[in-house]
Amino acid sequence: MSPGAAGAVDPDSAAGIIVVAHPAVSVAEVSGADLKSLFLGKTTSWSDGSPARTAMLTDGPALDEFLKRYIKKAPSHFGLYWKKAVYTGTGTPPAEYRTEAELIDYVTRTPGAIGFVSTGADVDG
Repeated sequence: MSPGAAGAVDPDSAAGIIVVAHPAVSVAEVSGADLKSLFLGKTTSWSDGSPARTAMLTDGPALDEFLKRYIKKAPSHFGLYWKKAVYTGTGTPPAEYRTEAELIDYVTRTPGAIGFVSTGADVDG
């Protein structure tokens, strides 16, 4: 994690994406498989037992790249996945934000939060 308002966990900065987490998240590294499990709601807590709170952008190139690279779903399929989970009561989708600044603010204020932004985003607040 890098220092700042939200710690950055960087599984693949070449992808144009930075994964950000609340500073209290004590995970030094998050793999692509970890991201997939978190953002599909299969993992809902960190290794210390604290709740994991996922956050994502509502649209844009960072969202498209994140879903393609780590979740292995098109945005429409990801949306359908979560609609089904909500309808059947089997999960809660990630919180959604229109801007990277809003997402970073949420991650900074929310213990256990993790999200992603483009590599050009100001993660240091």
